[in-house]
Amino acid sequence: MKKTLLDFMEETSKEVLEIIGRRKELTKEAVDYLKTLKFKDITIVSCGSSYNIARNCIYFMRKRLKVPVHLESAFQFYQYDLPMISKDTLFVCMSQSGRSINVNTAARRLVKDGYQIVGFTDNPVSPMGEILGGRLFTYHRTGDDDYVIKSFVLHSVFLMLVTCEYALEIKSISQSEYDKDIQMIIKAVKSADVLRKSAIDFYSTHRMLMRSMDRVIILGCGPSMGTAMEASLKLQETYACQATAFEIEEYFHGPSLCCNKDTTVFIIDDKNSPIHRRAKEAYLGLRCMTDRVIVLTNDENFDGINMIVHSTEGIPEDIAVIYNIIPFQYFCYILMDETQVSAIGREGKKCDTYYVIKE
Repeated sequence: MKKTLLDFMEETSKEVLEIIGRRKELTKEAVDYLKTLKFKDITIVSCGSSYNIARNCIYFMRKRLKVPVHLESAFQFYQYDLPMISKDTLFVCMSQSGRSINVNTAARRLVKDGYQIVGFTDNPVSPMGEILGGRLFTYHRTGDDDYVIKSFVLHSVFLMLVTCEYALEIKSISQSEYDKDIQMIIKAVKSADVLRKSAIDFYSTHRMLMRSMDRVIILGCGPSMGTAMEASLKLQETYACQATAFEIEEYFHGPSLCCNKDTTVFIIDDKNSPIHRRAKEAYLGLRCMTDRVIVLTNDENFDGINMIVHSTEGIPEDIAVIYNIIPFQYFCYILMDETQVSAIGREGKKCDTYYVIKE
């Protein structure tokens, strides 16, 4: 029997914790190779969910490696930005399948021109494997994970582990900082199951609100932006509703004028974030336009309705990205399961105007 999205969600924490326990072994090849390179900054080249995974991790990487870490969309990168790059840059190409045409085109050009490059994939026996050879490193095989449910968490954690191990080797972090990071990563992974339970409870209570979503906005900023982008992608791929991710402040520079009573808006909030106060202001402003504002927060004192509140005390927001995606993954699963709408499978395809729920 083919696994469901829920099956992949339920498997994730156990597998990720096993990988963390084997982190020295699993990251050694990549770390050893990175130690042979000399670079002043990093540019990650990717697309799709791999781009969102990279977006998840760049703030974590910058802080531990103490070098600039940039992110480029593969197609735009090789079409426009290649002439502007430096030999002091390390390029990291990411493709889960190893078959992304745009990522592989960029990788091929970088190899041809003699730039420093490594790659990460789920599938070393792929065109990317042929291009990069010994410079390609495998995350961890996740099986037939079509919707990148398990992979999004697992690959984010794997990049964090490679970052921690390499940073410790080059002494850009201390042993105590390394130990604390690993402790927080473990705590975040264990929090994922708790957050899924919160999402289940929220959906049970707000079922009709969720099932009537058609135009969805997801607001994030900084570390949470990767989550917002992946959540919007998954809602389109699964429940087939129009979902768009915005940086929270940019949403109020025009796009919010399109918000009306039928618009569903998610705000991804963290009480330890520098934008926490702005998230509260955004909530109050949006509530004047729609009752369909949903807040994911770890602030138990956030005053509002439609709250998904989780207690994750002490976890930095650049590590909280490990579990912030969980409620959205569950909503994608349950909505697709209950309504039989699937954008990828073309089952129960919505009409152009609105999908009428058959009770």
